[in-house]
Amino acid sequence: NFLVPNVFKVINSLESHRHEGSYQASLYIKITLFRWINTAFTGTLGIGSDGLLPAVFAVMRAEIIITPLLSFLDIVGHVRRYLIAPFTANQPAMDSHFRGAVQLLGEKYTNMSKVIFVCFFYSVIFPIGYFLGAIALYLTFLAEKYMLLRSWGPLPSLGNDVAKISRHLFFPLCVFTLCVMSEYYFAAYPFDSLCGTSVNVTQTNHGEYVGNHTIVSGVNTTFQVSLAGDGSEKLYRFCRQDFVVSVYYIHRFFLEKSHGWMSRQQMTMSKVFGLVSVIFVAIILLFNLYHYGLELVEFLYGGYCTTEIDSGRGFSEQTTADAYVPQVRLATFEYPLLACDISEMDQRHVGWIDPVRSHDFYSLMTDVDYLRDEDTADPVLSKVVYYPPTIQRYGTVPEHDSMSLFLHGEGILT
Repeated sequence: NFLVPNVFKVINSLESHRHEGSYQASLYIKITLFRWINTAFTGTLGIGSDGLLPAVFAVMRAEIIITPLLSFLDIVGHVRRYLIAPFTANQPAMDSHFRGAVQLLGEKYTNMSKVIFVCFFYSVIFPIGYFLGAIALYLTFLAEKYMLLRSWGPLPSLGNDVAKISRHLFFPLCVFTLCVMSEYYFAAYPFDSLCGTSVNVTQTNHGEYVGNHTIVSGVNTTFQVSLAGDGSEKLYRFCRQDFVVSVYYIHRFFLEKSHGWMSRQQMTMSKVFGLVSVIFVAIILLFNLYHYGLELVEFLYGGYCTTEIDSGRGFSEQTTADAYVPQVRLATFEYPLLACDISEMDQRHVGWIDPVRSHDFYSLMTDVDYLRDEDTADPVLSKVVYYPPTIQRYGTVPEHDSMSLFLHGEGILT
Protein backbone atom coordinates (compact mmCIF):
# COMPACT_ATOMS: atom_id res chain seq x y z
CA ASN A 1 0.00 0.00 0.00
CA PHE A 2 2.95 2.36 0.47
CA LEU A 3 5.30 1.26 -2.33
CA VAL A 4 3.06 0.44 -5.30
CA PRO A 5 1.45 3.95 -5.47
CA ASN A 6 4.91 5.29 -6.35
CA VAL A 7 4.88 3.02 -9.41
CA PHE A 8 1.49 4.44 -10.39
CA LYS A 9 2.92 7.97 -10.05
CA VAL A 10 5.61 7.10 -12.57
CA ILE A 11 2.99 5.65 -14.92
CA ASN A 12 0.86 8.76 -14.50
CA SER A 13 3.81 11.00 -15.39
CA LEU A 14 3.95 9.27 -18.80
CA GLU A 15 0.28 10.02 -19.52
CA SER A 16 -1.10 13.13 -21.15
CA HIS A 17 -3.61 15.13 -19.09
CA ARG A 18 -5.23 18.45 -19.90
CA HIS A 19 -5.03 19.81 -16.37
CA GLU A 20 -3.96 18.91 -12.86
CA GLY A 21 -7.43 17.71 -11.90
CA SER A 22 -7.40 15.08 -14.64
CA TYR A 23 -3.95 13.91 -13.52
CA GLN A 24 -5.11 13.56 -9.91
CA ALA A 25 -8.28 11.71 -10.96
CA SER A 26 -6.32 9.19 -13.02
CA LEU A 27 -3.95 8.54 -10.13
CA TYR A 28 -6.90 8.25 -7.75
CA ILE A 29 -8.50 5.48 -9.81
CA LYS A 30 -5.30 3.42 -10.07
CA ILE A 31 -4.31 3.62 -6.40
CA THR A 32 -7.85 3.09 -5.11
CA LEU A 33 -8.47 -0.09 -7.11
CA PHE A 34 -5.11 -1.52 -6.04
CA ARG A 35 -5.55 -0.69 -2.35
CA TRP A 36 -9.09 -2.03 -2.25
CA ILE A 37 -8.00 -5.36 -3.70
CA ASN A 38 -4.82 -5.52 -1.65
CA THR A 39 -6.49 -4.61 1.66
CA ALA A 40 -9.90 -6.28 1.53
CA PHE A 41 -9.79 -9.15 -0.97
CA THR A 42 -6.17 -10.19 -0.43
CA GLY A 43 -6.73 -9.96 3.31
CA THR A 44 -9.68 -12.33 2.96
CA LEU A 45 -7.74 -14.91 0.95
CA GLY A 46 -4.52 -14.64 2.94
CA ILE A 47 -5.89 -15.37 6.39
CA GLY A 48 -3.21 -15.85 9.02
CA SER A 49 -3.06 -18.50 11.69
CA ASP A 50 -5.36 -16.53 13.97
CA GLY A 51 -8.28 -16.34 11.55
CA LEU A 52 -10.10 -13.68 9.55
CA LEU A 53 -11.31 -11.30 12.25
CA PRO A 54 -7.87 -10.81 13.85
CA ALA A 55 -6.54 -10.06 10.36
CA VAL A 56 -9.24 -7.43 9.80
CA PHE A 57 -8.51 -5.93 13.21
CA ALA A 58 -4.81 -5.75 12.32
CA VAL A 59 -5.66 -3.83 9.13
CA MET A 60 -7.81 -1.33 11.05
CA ARG A 61 -5.16 -0.98 13.76
CA ALA A 62 -2.59 -0.14 11.10
CA GLU A 63 -4.92 2.54 9.70
CA ILE A 64 -5.28 4.04 13.18
CA ILE A 65 -1.58 4.04 14.07
CA ILE A 66 0.68 3.79 11.03
CA THR A 67 -1.05 6.05 8.49
CA PRO A 68 -1.49 9.14 10.74
CA LEU A 69 1.93 8.60 12.30
CA LEU A 70 3.73 8.51 8.94
CA SER A 71 1.92 11.67 7.84
CA PHE A 72 2.80 13.45 11.07
CA LEU A 73 6.47 12.39 11.17
CA ASP A 74 7.13 13.51 7.56
CA ILE A 75 10.31 11.44 7.42
CA VAL A 76 11.26 12.46 3.86
CA GLY A 77 10.78 16.14 4.66
CA HIS A 78 12.98 15.98 7.75
CA VAL A 79 15.71 14.14 5.82
CA ARG A 80 15.69 16.81 3.13
CA ARG A 81 15.75 19.71 5.57
CA TYR A 82 18.25 18.45 8.14
CA LEU A 83 20.49 16.02 6.24
CA ILE A 84 20.51 17.09 2.58
CA ALA A 85 19.95 20.87 2.70
CA PRO A 86 23.08 21.77 4.76
CA PHE A 87 25.35 20.15 2.14
CA THR A 88 23.92 21.78 -0.99
CA ALA A 89 26.13 23.94 -3.21
CA ASN A 90 24.24 27.25 -3.04
CA GLN A 91 21.44 29.08 -1.28
CA PRO A 92 18.69 28.47 -3.88
CA ALA A 93 19.43 24.76 -3.84
CA MET A 94 19.19 24.73 -0.04
CA ASP A 95 15.94 26.71 -0.11
CA SER A 96 14.42 24.16 -2.48
CA HIS A 97 14.55 21.53 0.29
CA PHE A 98 12.43 23.71 2.58
CA ARG A 99 9.48 24.06 0.22
CA GLY A 100 7.60 21.17 1.77
CA ALA A 101 6.43 17.99 0.11
CA VAL A 102 3.89 18.27 -2.71
CA GLN A 103 0.86 16.20 -1.76
CA LEU A 104 -1.56 14.51 -4.14
CA LEU A 105 -5.25 14.96 -3.48
CA GLY A 106 -6.05 11.71 -5.28
CA GLU A 107 -3.90 9.75 -2.83
CA LYS A 108 -5.62 11.39 0.15
CA TYR A 109 -9.01 10.41 -1.22
CA THR A 110 -7.69 6.88 -1.68
CA ASN A 111 -6.76 6.55 2.00
CA MET A 112 -10.24 7.67 3.00
CA SER A 113 -12.13 5.42 0.59
CA LYS A 114 -9.97 2.42 1.55
CA VAL A 115 -10.99 2.68 5.21
CA ILE A 116 -14.66 3.04 4.28
CA PHE A 117 -14.47 0.07 1.89
CA VAL A 118 -12.91 -2.24 4.50
CA CYS A 119 -15.51 -1.20 7.11
CA PHE A 120 -18.37 -1.92 4.71
CA PHE A 121 -16.83 -5.17 3.44
CA TYR A 122 -16.67 -6.76 6.92
CA SER A 123 -19.44 -4.76 8.61
CA VAL A 124 -21.64 -7.73 9.54
CA ILE A 125 -18.99 -9.98 11.05
CA PHE A 126 -16.87 -7.09 12.37
CA PRO A 127 -19.26 -4.28 13.38
CA ILE A 128 -16.69 -2.64 15.63
CA GLY A 129 -14.94 -1.75 12.38
CA TYR A 130 -17.26 1.25 12.09
CA PHE A 131 -15.85 2.72 15.30
CA LEU A 132 -12.27 1.82 14.39
CA GLY A 133 -12.73 3.32 10.93
CA ALA A 134 -14.13 6.54 12.42
CA ILE A 135 -11.13 6.78 14.74
CA ALA A 136 -8.73 6.15 11.83
CA LEU A 137 -10.35 8.84 9.67
CA TYR A 138 -10.41 11.36 12.52
CA LEU A 139 -6.75 10.82 13.46
CA THR A 140 -5.75 11.04 9.80
CA PHE A 141 -7.70 14.28 9.51
CA LEU A 142 -5.90 15.79 12.53
CA ALA A 143 -2.44 14.72 11.34
CA GLU A 144 -2.91 15.88 7.76
CA LYS A 145 -4.54 19.15 8.77
CA TYR A 146 -1.50 19.93 10.92
CA MET A 147 0.88 19.01 8.09
CA LEU A 148 -1.12 21.04 5.57
CA LEU A 149 -0.87 24.18 7.69
CA ARG A 150 2.67 23.64 8.99
CA SER A 151 4.82 21.55 6.68
CA TRP A 152 3.44 20.61 3.27
CA GLY A 153 4.11 22.67 0.21
CA PRO A 154 1.39 24.60 -1.65
CA LEU A 155 -1.02 22.50 -3.66
CA PRO A 156 -1.73 23.23 -7.33
CA SER A 157 -5.10 24.56 -8.38
CA LEU A 158 -7.54 21.69 -8.79
CA GLY A 159 -11.06 21.28 -10.06
CA ASN A 160 -13.69 18.87 -8.83
CA ASP A 161 -12.58 15.84 -10.91
CA VAL A 162 -11.45 13.78 -7.91
CA ALA A 163 -14.54 14.65 -5.88
CA LYS A 164 -16.85 13.73 -8.78
CA ILE A 165 -15.21 10.33 -9.20
CA SER A 166 -15.61 9.65 -5.49
CA ARG A 167 -19.23 10.75 -5.45
CA HIS A 168 -20.35 8.94 -8.60
CA LEU A 169 -18.06 5.89 -8.70
CA PHE A 170 -16.20 4.80 -5.58
CA PHE A 171 -18.69 5.74 -2.87
CA PRO A 172 -21.55 3.99 -4.73
CA LEU A 173 -19.24 0.97 -5.09
CA CYS A 174 -18.71 1.04 -1.33
CA VAL A 175 -22.48 1.02 -0.75
CA PHE A 176 -22.90 -1.78 -3.29
CA THR A 177 -20.21 -3.79 -1.47
CA LEU A 178 -21.99 -3.16 1.83
CA CYS A 179 -25.27 -4.53 0.45
CA VAL A 180 -23.77 -7.60 -1.26
CA MET A 181 -21.39 -8.65 1.51
CA SER A 182 -23.94 -8.01 4.27
CA GLU A 183 -26.46 -10.25 2.47
CA TYR A 184 -23.79 -12.90 2.02
CA TYR A 185 -22.75 -12.88 5.68
CA PHE A 186 -26.33 -12.88 6.93
CA ALA A 187 -27.24 -15.80 4.68
CA ALA A 188 -24.05 -17.87 5.09
CA TYR A 189 -24.01 -17.79 8.90
CA PRO A 190 -22.61 -19.86 10.70
CA PHE A 191 -20.07 -20.31 7.84
CA ASP A 192 -19.46 -24.02 8.36
CA SER A 193 -20.80 -25.23 4.95
CA LEU A 194 -22.82 -27.92 6.76
CA CYS A 195 -26.48 -28.77 6.33
CA GLY A 196 -28.35 -31.01 8.70
CA THR A 197 -30.08 -34.22 7.60
CA SER A 198 -32.75 -36.46 9.15
CA VAL A 199 -30.26 -39.32 9.54
CA ASN A 200 -28.82 -40.23 12.95
CA VAL A 201 -25.50 -42.01 13.41
CA THR A 202 -25.78 -45.55 14.92
CA GLN A 203 -23.66 -48.69 14.98
CA THR A 204 -25.42 -49.99 11.89
CA ASN A 205 -26.07 -46.68 10.11
CA HIS A 206 -22.83 -44.91 9.18
CA GLY A 207 -20.97 -46.86 11.82
CA GLU A 208 -17.63 -45.70 10.40
CA TYR A 209 -18.10 -42.47 12.34
CA VAL A 210 -18.45 -44.22 15.69
CA GLY A 211 -15.42 -43.99 17.95
CA ASN A 212 -12.73 -41.48 18.87
CA HIS A 213 -11.43 -39.03 16.24
CA THR A 214 -8.67 -36.42 16.14
CA ILE A 215 -9.68 -33.32 14.19
CA VAL A 216 -7.32 -30.56 13.00
CA SER A 217 -9.07 -27.25 12.30
CA GLY A 218 -8.19 -24.77 9.62
CA VAL A 219 -6.08 -22.78 12.08
CA ASN A 220 -4.08 -25.89 13.12
CA THR A 221 -5.96 -26.44 16.35
CA THR A 222 -6.22 -30.13 17.36
CA PHE A 223 -9.08 -31.50 19.43
CA GLN A 224 -10.69 -34.87 20.16
CA VAL A 225 -14.24 -35.90 19.21
CA SER A 226 -15.99 -39.05 20.40
CA LEU A 227 -19.16 -40.51 18.84
CA ALA A 228 -21.07 -43.13 20.86
CA GLY A 229 -23.28 -44.30 17.99
CA ASP A 230 -26.42 -44.48 20.17
CA GLY A 231 -28.54 -42.50 17.68
CA SER A 232 -28.20 -39.15 19.45
CA GLU A 233 -25.67 -37.71 16.95
CA LYS A 234 -27.06 -36.13 13.79
CA LEU A 235 -25.48 -36.62 10.35
CA TYR A 236 -24.53 -33.50 8.35
CA ARG A 237 -23.73 -33.05 4.68
CA PHE A 238 -21.69 -30.47 2.79
CA CYS A 239 -23.64 -27.63 1.23
CA ARG A 240 -22.46 -24.62 -0.82
CA GLN A 241 -22.76 -21.32 1.03
CA ASP A 242 -20.60 -19.08 -1.16
CA PHE A 243 -23.53 -18.30 -3.46
CA VAL A 244 -22.11 -14.90 -4.46
CA VAL A 245 -19.49 -16.51 -6.72
CA SER A 246 -21.79 -16.45 -9.77
CA VAL A 247 -25.16 -15.21 -10.98
CA TYR A 248 -26.40 -18.79 -11.18
CA TYR A 249 -25.98 -19.44 -7.47
CA ILE A 250 -27.48 -16.06 -6.56
CA HIS A 251 -30.53 -16.86 -8.71
CA ARG A 252 -30.76 -20.35 -7.20
CA PHE A 253 -30.46 -18.99 -3.66
CA PHE A 254 -33.45 -16.66 -4.00
CA LEU A 255 -35.63 -19.23 -5.78
CA GLU A 256 -35.13 -22.12 -3.38
CA LYS A 257 -37.71 -22.24 -0.61
CA SER A 258 -35.30 -23.54 2.05
CA HIS A 259 -31.63 -24.00 2.75
CA GLY A 260 -30.27 -26.72 4.97
CA TRP A 261 -28.07 -24.52 7.13
CA MET A 262 -30.64 -21.73 7.73
CA SER A 263 -33.54 -21.52 10.11
CA ARG A 264 -36.89 -20.22 8.90
CA GLN A 265 -36.34 -16.87 10.65
CA GLN A 266 -32.87 -16.51 9.15
CA MET A 267 -34.22 -17.31 5.71
CA THR A 268 -36.95 -14.67 5.98
CA MET A 269 -34.58 -12.02 7.30
CA SER A 270 -32.00 -12.78 4.61
CA LYS A 271 -34.47 -12.45 1.75
CA VAL A 272 -36.00 -9.24 3.12
CA PHE A 273 -32.55 -7.74 3.57
CA GLY A 274 -31.58 -8.85 0.07
CA LEU A 275 -34.70 -7.27 -1.43
CA VAL A 276 -34.09 -3.98 0.38
CA SER A 277 -30.46 -4.03 -0.76
CA VAL A 278 -31.48 -4.55 -4.40
CA ILE A 279 -33.89 -1.59 -4.20
CA PHE A 280 -31.26 0.60 -2.56
CA VAL A 281 -28.59 -0.29 -5.13
CA ALA A 282 -31.10 0.29 -7.95
CA ILE A 283 -31.80 3.81 -6.65
CA ILE A 284 -28.07 4.61 -6.57
CA LEU A 285 -27.62 3.16 -10.06
CA LEU A 286 -30.51 5.19 -11.48
CA PHE A 287 -29.16 8.36 -9.86
CA ASN A 288 -25.74 7.84 -11.43
CA LEU A 289 -27.23 6.94 -14.81
CA TYR A 290 -29.22 10.18 -14.69
CA HIS A 291 -26.08 12.14 -13.83
CA TYR A 292 -24.00 10.60 -16.61
CA GLY A 293 -26.92 10.97 -19.00
CA LEU A 294 -26.96 14.71 -18.41
CA GLU A 295 -23.22 14.87 -18.99
CA LEU A 296 -23.62 12.92 -22.24
CA VAL A 297 -26.35 15.28 -23.47
CA GLU A 298 -24.20 18.27 -22.55
CA PHE A 299 -21.24 16.75 -24.40
CA LEU A 300 -23.28 16.06 -27.56
CA TYR A 301 -25.41 19.20 -27.72
CA GLY A 302 -23.53 21.66 -25.53
CA GLY A 303 -24.76 23.21 -22.34
CA TYR A 304 -22.47 26.09 -21.49
CA CYS A 305 -23.82 28.53 -18.97
CA THR A 306 -22.19 31.07 -16.71
CA THR A 307 -23.16 32.66 -13.43
CA GLU A 308 -20.27 35.14 -13.23
CA ILE A 309 -20.99 38.82 -12.75
CA ASP A 310 -19.11 41.38 -14.82
CA SER A 311 -16.71 43.19 -12.50
CA GLY A 312 -16.41 46.18 -14.81
CA ARG A 313 -12.64 45.72 -15.16
CA GLY A 314 -10.72 44.66 -18.24
CA PHE A 315 -8.25 41.81 -18.51
CA SER A 316 -5.24 44.11 -18.10
CA GLU A 317 -6.69 45.37 -14.82
CA GLN A 318 -6.85 41.92 -13.28
CA THR A 319 -4.05 41.26 -10.80
CA THR A 320 -4.42 37.47 -10.77
CA ALA A 321 -4.53 36.76 -14.52
CA ASP A 322 -1.49 34.72 -15.58
CA ALA A 323 -0.06 34.82 -19.08
CA TYR A 324 1.64 31.92 -20.86
CA VAL A 325 5.33 32.35 -20.05
CA PRO A 326 7.76 29.53 -21.00
CA GLN A 327 9.29 28.22 -17.79
CA VAL A 328 11.50 25.33 -16.71
CA ARG A 329 11.19 23.91 -13.20
CA LEU A 330 14.28 22.45 -11.55
CA ALA A 331 14.43 20.83 -8.14
CA THR A 332 17.41 22.97 -7.10
CA PHE A 333 15.50 26.25 -7.50
CA GLU A 334 12.57 27.35 -5.42
CA TYR A 335 10.88 29.01 -8.41
CA PRO A 336 10.92 28.01 -12.09
CA LEU A 337 13.49 29.41 -14.52
CA LEU A 338 12.22 31.74 -17.23
CA ALA A 339 13.06 30.48 -20.72
CA CYS A 340 12.21 33.77 -22.43
CA ASP A 341 12.74 37.51 -22.34
CA ILE A 342 10.14 39.24 -20.14
CA SER A 343 11.69 42.72 -20.14
CA GLU A 344 8.79 44.10 -22.19
CA MET A 345 5.88 42.63 -20.28
CA ASP A 346 4.05 43.38 -17.06
CA GLN A 347 5.74 40.95 -14.69
CA ARG A 348 2.68 40.60 -12.46
CA HIS A 349 1.31 38.26 -15.15
CA VAL A 350 4.25 35.82 -14.87
CA GLY A 351 2.30 33.76 -12.32
CA TRP A 352 4.56 33.99 -9.27
CA ILE A 353 6.63 36.51 -7.30
CA ASP A 354 9.75 35.80 -5.28
CA PRO A 355 9.66 38.07 -2.21
CA VAL A 356 13.48 38.14 -2.08
CA ARG A 357 14.76 38.15 -5.67
CA SER A 358 13.52 39.72 -8.87
CA HIS A 359 12.46 37.80 -11.95
CA ASP A 360 15.79 38.65 -13.61
CA PHE A 361 17.52 36.27 -11.23
CA TYR A 362 15.56 33.37 -12.75
CA SER A 363 15.94 34.45 -16.38
CA LEU A 364 17.94 32.20 -18.71
CA MET A 365 18.65 34.98 -21.23
CA THR A 366 22.21 35.60 -20.07
CA ASP A 367 22.93 31.89 -19.52
CA VAL A 368 22.27 30.97 -23.16
CA ASP A 369 23.59 34.17 -24.76
CA TYR A 370 26.72 32.34 -25.92
CA LEU A 371 24.55 30.31 -28.32
CA ARG A 372 23.65 33.41 -30.34
CA ASP A 373 24.85 33.61 -33.91
CA GLU A 374 27.44 36.42 -34.14
CA ASP A 375 26.30 37.36 -37.66
CA THR A 376 22.77 38.15 -36.55
CA ALA A 377 21.27 39.98 -33.65
CA ASP A 378 18.45 37.49 -33.16
CA PRO A 379 18.04 36.42 -29.53
CA VAL A 380 18.35 32.76 -28.59
CA LEU A 381 15.12 32.72 -26.62
CA SER A 382 11.78 34.16 -27.62
CA LYS A 383 10.40 37.38 -26.24
CA VAL A 384 7.09 37.80 -24.46
CA VAL A 385 5.70 41.28 -25.14
CA TYR A 386 2.86 42.97 -23.31
CA TYR A 387 0.84 45.52 -25.27
CA PRO A 388 -1.15 47.82 -22.97
CA PRO A 389 -4.71 48.25 -24.20
CA THR A 390 -5.37 51.31 -26.30
CA ILE A 391 -9.12 50.64 -26.50
CA GLN A 392 -11.15 52.22 -23.75
CA ARG A 393 -13.61 49.92 -22.06
CA TYR A 394 -17.13 50.86 -23.18
CA GLY A 395 -15.49 53.50 -25.42
CA THR A 396 -14.68 53.89 -29.11
CA VAL A 397 -11.92 52.26 -31.14
CA PRO A 398 -8.99 54.59 -31.99
CA GLU A 399 -7.99 54.99 -35.62
CA HIS A 400 -5.18 52.44 -36.00
CA ASP A 401 -4.71 49.00 -37.45
CA SER A 402 -5.14 46.73 -34.44
CA MET A 403 -4.05 43.69 -36.48
CA SER A 404 -0.57 45.22 -36.96
CA LEU A 405 -0.07 45.02 -33.20
CA PHE A 406 -0.72 41.31 -33.33
CA LEU A 407 1.56 40.69 -36.32
CA HIS A 408 4.51 42.57 -34.84
CA GLY A 409 4.11 41.13 -31.36
CA GLU A 410 5.86 38.03 -30.16
CA GLY A 411 3.85 37.51 -27.03
CA ILE A 412 0.43 38.43 -25.77
CA LEU A 413 -2.07 41.00 -26.95
CA THR A 414 -4.84 42.34 -24.72
